[in-house]
Amino acid sequence: MGALKAAGLRGVTAPTLVIAGDQDDISGYADGVRSTWQALVSAPRWLLVYENARHNIALRSAPPALQGSFGAWSSVEEPVWRRDRILDINRHFVTAFLDHVLRGQAGPAVFLNPAVSRANDGVWPQPFGAPATGQYAPAPAGEVTHWAGFQRRWALGLRLERLPAAVK
Repeated sequence: MGALKAAGLRGVTAPTLVIAGDQDDISGYADGVRSTWQALVSAPRWLLVYENARHNIALRSAPPALQGSFGAWSSVEEPVWRRDRILDINRHFVTAFLDHVLRGQAGPAVFLNPAVSRANDGVWPQPFGAPATGQYAPAPAGEVTHWAGFQRRWALGLRLERLPAAVK
């Protein structure tokens, strides 16, 4: 957890959405972002993980001053995931989180509580090889466990975990 201490993190009670790459080479993942998320025991919390992503999954792009130097530019860019894809996914989950948690809307809960925590493990109603329709997936039902709000073939490389606040 580094600079953040468990006692202080126990004091956080606000619902929290943490977004991280599981290859974070700045903050660390297992011993950094994930352990911090786990230590937020007094808060309902979600952890959205980009598989194989590093630390830089929130910036819109490298500032113009850094774009002339590869070393400086690469310190703020994500080398595996496309920037536009990251930003779209972040918007999807941040919007669902704010609508559900702050505005009290029940509908967005379907996006925050997937049937399977790892998107790659989701089962779609269409068989393998069926043409993609471009439609966004509705809420899963029965043996169909895809992630709602994603198009078929696009919900890959993501994990979403949720832990409730500990009972006091």
